[in-house]
Amino acid sequence: MIFVRQSSVKLWRRCRQAYYYKEVEGIEKKTTPIALKRGTILHKCIEAFYNKDDWKQVIFEFKKEYDKLMEEEKEYYGDLPRECHRIMTGYVNLYGRLKERALAVELDFSDNPIEVFPGIYLKGKIDMILRDKKGTWVVEHKSHKKIPSESDRFLDLQTAIYVTVAEKLGYKIDGVLWDYLRTKPPTIPEVLVSGKGISKNK
Repeated sequence: MIFVRQSSVKLWRRCRQAYYYKEVEGIEKKTTPIALKRGTILHKCIEAFYNKDDWKQVIFEFKKEYDKLMEEEKEYYGDLPRECHRIMTGYVNLYGRLKERALAVELDFSDNPIEVFPGIYLKGKIDMILRDKKGTWVVEHKSHKKIPSESDRFLDLQTAIYVTVAEKLGYKIDGVLWDYLRTKPPTIPEVLVSGKGISKNK
């Protein structure tokens, strides 16, 4: 039997040398890239939100870590705690109603790997299973600067495999829902020079 994780498969498909460095040699970058750090924080916030916990506590805990960073590291990351807070506030205001429709959040099958192909077992977590009027969906939370194209979604191997996993875990799945978070925070409107209103510029 072969046991694999989705992240390892994805890395191997993208670059086999990078896979060797990370999975075989165990080499990690000293500084977490901004996009990865931001994505991790937002993912934890969304997990807390759908579990009906306080997502702001996730930001608070990160802020305590952030405050301990050297000035050079803070300059590299910018005001990431405030940025993530603004992104999540916009998300919650727009999609808060979905919280009541979640059937499972962070559905973990690491301890009980699922056979996805003969002799190949997958370990991992499904972000969420959600039900609405149209059906039951495997949900993938993703953070991007720009929303990926339809072609990117059709070529996404992870979600296709997770549909199989979810069905083997007992869910009748109708499709996949990609839950995208734009990583560019909403623009703060500027006050007009006259002081009698705010700018309508994009």
